[in-house]
Amino acid sequence: MNDRLDRRLRAATGAGWRVLVIWWLLLALSWVVYLVIMDRRPEWIRALWGGYALQWEQIQEVYVWLFGVMKIMLLAWLIGVLFLTFLRRGLKRAAEESG
Repeated sequence: MNDRLDRRLRAATGAGWRVLVIWWLLLALSWVVYLVIMDRRPEWIRALWGGYALQWEQIQEVYVWLFGVMKIMLLAWLIGVLFLTFLRRGLKRAAEESG
């Protein structure tokens, strides 16, 4: 396999896996913060969301949608990184077999 292509694929997969881990950690941390906030329901959170026109149920619905969309994006990123990882392995294997 071309060394230049191998270096680029290795860099892309390495960066992709790092981003995936950081993204997952931030998502987990955000979920813990969400659970703490929704347990205590401080009034300053409603003020940050634009005053007292919003109810807690509406804020919870937005958070659940946000986490759902982030998980779907995380899954798409995972599929992309897995594709790059398997592509790199396949190309490396093919290059070793051909000589």
